[in-house]
Amino acid sequence: MTALTSLGPVHLRVSDLDRSIAYYEEMVGLRELARESRLASPGAGERELLVIHEQRDATPLPAIPASNTWRCWSRNAPTSHPG
Repeated sequence: MTALTSLGPVHLRVSDLDRSIAYYEEMVGLRELARESRLASPGAGERELLVIHEQRDATPLPAIPASNTWRCWSRNAPTSHPG
């Protein structure tokens, strides 16, 4: 990734916006930067890190067992580092 490249906020779809915001504030330490009807943007400092969209009928994805987390990530990890 070059110095001119940056990543934007991660967009999430949730069924309960208030519960999700509470989690990211209390457990992760982010703070709510902006909020509209069914949309909230938590972040750190002034940087927006997430955009959380409330969709009441959103279906949760199955959890990945902790023992498989590293294998799932490492399968998609780059095999070499640029530079």
